[in-house]
Amino acid sequence: MSPRPQFAGIDVSKDSLHVHIAQHLMDNDGPFRVFSFDHKGLSLLKAWLLEHHVQHTVFEASGGYENTLRDFLLEHHLPCTRLQPERARAFAVGIGAIEKTDKLDARVLARMACVRTQHKEVLRSETQRELVTLMDFRLQLREDLTRLKTQRQKQTNAWIKETQDERIRDLEARRDALDKRIQTLVDGDQEMSALCELMCQLKGVSYVTAWSLLAYLPELGELNKRELAKLVGVAPMAKESGDFTGKRRCSRGRGKVKACLWMASLSVATHEEPFKQFYQRLKEKGKPPAVARVAVCRKLLTALNAIARDGEAYKPELLMPRSGSLEKVS
Repeated sequence: MSPRPQFAGIDVSKDSLHVHIAQHLMDNDGPFRVFSFDHKGLSLLKAWLLEHHVQHTVFEASGGYENTLRDFLLEHHLPCTRLQPERARAFAVGIGAIEKTDKLDARVLARMACVRTQHKEVLRSETQRELVTLMDFRLQLREDLTRLKTQRQKQTNAWIKETQDERIRDLEARRDALDKRIQTLVDGDQEMSALCELMCQLKGVSYVTAWSLLAYLPELGELNKRELAKLVGVAPMAKESGDFTGKRRCSRGRGKVKACLWMASLSVATHEEPFKQFYQRLKEKGKPPAVARVAVCRKLLTALNAIARDGEAYKPELLMPRSGSLEKVS
């Protein structure tokens, strides 16, 4: 008989990895070890997980420290999932695990992995990893520029204004140089470059939007439209109980992807006829503008997913509504 599947929870810190293994929800006494967070420790961790026939590993986002662990596990074909800390904490409170230590956090994560299906992380190529790093830095530059420009508008001191103008020009120059570096990186990868050009054929989808999707959504083209919408966070979630039917809302998901889709949705709804008609129909049906925009985001994501899946150019006629059909939007 094959060994019973086991699940691991890892609490990630700067210097160590606290790892607990569980077989079921009530398993509090499974194996536990602490590994150093370095090459030697990761090698020992891999051997230990294989020894215990671990089927899936779960860990929390830890300010970027978890990226090294994720890439290591995926490179050695060990399925894993990264969770947002608030989701793990909510689960812990739900099962009565109020206390919080590194060991207890690892145990909660292992028990959580036993009882719910987790979305598996996707192994990124070296180019994709570099793209993520550059896009994260681009977001930082944009935030700095936005803050400086806001401060500049309220400033009355002439000398400070001049200093702020110099800093703004410097940041804009760095952003432009960064954009060229990102474009060079993407152009150097034949597959990514081709997909980027296909996505940018939609009027309103800029290179920045395409870069963001390539960096933060490696699952693009691999999942169906419903799975992808839920993963990104543009799928309305039901809120019903008995006779009560609440308003469906989009929640969670990948904020960086949602942000770029939200910015692109207005341009797409203005310049691309299928999206424009879709947006107008929703407004005529009385949908609030924000709800209609989210629906456009979801439709745009579906179109981009089809482009990535099929490797074919955008075809507007496929997005035109059939005679007599109406899309359902909550």
